[in-house]
Amino acid sequence: MWRKRVREQRLPPVLVIYAPLVGKWLLLDGHVRLQAALDEGVQPRLVGLCAVRPLPAASDEERSKWVEDAERVYSSIEKSRGEREATTTINAWALEEFGQDYVVAPQRVWPALDTSGQ
Repeated sequence: MWRKRVREQRLPPVLVIYAPLVGKWLLLDGHVRLQAALDEGVQPRLVGLCAVRPLPAASDEERSKWVEDAERVYSSIEKSRGEREATTTINAWALEEFGQDYVVAPQRVWPALDTSGQ
């Protein structure tokens, strides 16, 4: 049944959850669907569950120390690799440090099939 769904491109996703303790994604539901997709040579769609938790806000002292460090690093990178690379690096670093108030993971969702017949 599931291999037919794979060929029809109607296979529901496999449900996985991230386990930070082991640093791996664990399969919760869809063992047979996963095997059917692999047998047909198709990469199955996954729906991943993960925890979302608030991050503590950085203090003014931490931010000013970060700015000092960023200016020093920027100068060093600019000299060796140019302004564009330095700007890109510092922007990525700033977003990593201060860009989010929550730890989140993007998730793909599979729309529910309408079984009501309407």
